[in-house]
Amino acid sequence: MNLSVNSFCCLGSFLCLAGFPGGIIAQSKPQAPEETPQTLVLPRCLVTVLEQVQVPAREAGVLEFLEVKEGVLVKKGQVLGQMDRQRADLEKKAAAAELQAAQKQAQNDINVKFAQAAHEVAQAELARSEEANAKAPGTITKAELEEKRLAVKKAGLQIEQSAFEQELAQASVEGKQALLDLAEANVQRRQIVAPLSGQVVERYRTAGEWLNPGEPVLRIMRLDRLRVEGFVNADQFGVELLHRLVSVAVLLPGERQETFSGKIIFVSPEVEPVTSRVRIWAEVDNPQLLLRPGVKASMTIQLATDAAP
Repeated sequence: MNLSVNSFCCLGSFLCLAGFPGGIIAQSKPQAPEETPQTLVLPRCLVTVLEQVQVPAREAGVLEFLEVKEGVLVKKGQVLGQMDRQRADLEKKAAAAELQAAQKQAQNDINVKFAQAAHEVAQAELARSEEANAKAPGTITKAELEEKRLAVKKAGLQIEQSAFEQELAQASVEGKQALLDLAEANVQRRQIVAPLSGQVVERYRTAGEWLNPGEPVLRIMRLDRLRVEGFVNADQFGVELLHRLVSVAVLLPGERQETFSGKIIFVSPEVEPVTSRVRIWAEVDNPQLLLRPGVKASMTIQLATDAAP
């Protein structure tokens, strides 16, 4: 049977439309490659505290005064309160007096000078006796000469003894200085000092109460830098997120949204077995103290390689 050109073309079109593998194959359009996402958005994150501490009493005693209350901002090293230190001050005063006496003793070289002078005199007497015997033998007996030689040796040993005693006095100065430093440290330990900069959020004690070592007096929370925690899919992300820049969006009172900048500091090595998620957190600066621990936040992570510092 003869097929016309038109019939053959119609048959080829039919085969192409039906997806028939043989015959004339229809060319499909190439698909565009998928673009790598530049950011990762975690909508349910939690703002938490980066640093907080319960400030303890370091020595037993009565709390004389506590100057701060809840809500007060404090600086690291700031003295917040004072425990009774009367005995500590007296111990420091006694240690300072002992140190002063030891320093004077170490500076006293009279014994060394006297021993040197006595040695010179003994040597001179021995020299005169030997000279006299040289001019007139027998003028000085042999026993007298031995006594004078012994006196010279004794005076020389006395010089060494005096120098040794002065070295001991200098060592005593170092020991007394250590005792004074210890007494000073004891005075300092009776101060209630802020170990970090932050805000006083709890006050457990009041002036006049007796405190034992280790009992908490205050709780201080750092607020100028906070942590934002979230979770990512363990099958997609891991340690490569470390040091990636982030922006954290938080809804503040009055329906006002603020954004804070930071970076990923930690990617947990543990994967949750049920959800296959990994916990991460970023640290963000909070200079105006607008961000508060406990609020929900949305965190956007920059995934581009040029976004990391």
